[in-house]
Amino acid sequence: MNEELPIIIRNYLPQDNNFIMNSWLLSSRESFPQRHITKYNYNLNYTPVIKTLMADSIIRVAVDKDNDNWIIGYLVYENIDAFNIIHFIYVKRESRNWGVAKYLIKDSIPSFSNKETLITAMPQKKHNIEQDIFSKYNIVLDPFIINRRMGWTIK
Repeated sequence: MNEELPIIIRNYLPQDNNFIMNSWLLSSRESFPQRHITKYNYNLNYTPVIKTLMADSIIRVAVDKDNDNWIIGYLVYENIDAFNIIHFIYVKRESRNWGVAKYLIKDSIPSFSNKETLITAMPQKKHNIEQDIFSKYNIVLDPFIINRRMGWTIK
């Protein structure tokens, strides 16, 4: 448990699935240029991507220390060869700027100092996450990891 934050970090549970799917779809759709795609089409096409990434990833969930069903945020990542790969990190709007994202990363991926870290989706700039976490942990944006994972090719 983090003594500074009223949270604990736990492993993903099946009952977390709806929250994670819904928040991931909503948050990623708000980014440019996805926000111009209809909600129906975006969800229809991106849901299988999220399901594939979740099935092959480690998912750590930040919850209220007094209620482990009250999700505050989560981290979806993989360790592949010499890389840490962050597919998505999410913190509820009302809990942002508490350091939850930093704590999720620090608690979940202790090997940050040994491996290069790639992230597959750019967080929205309004959260200013890239200045803190990107520079501190040497995180590099590589959105094409998802394409390779899904077997897509760009022509």
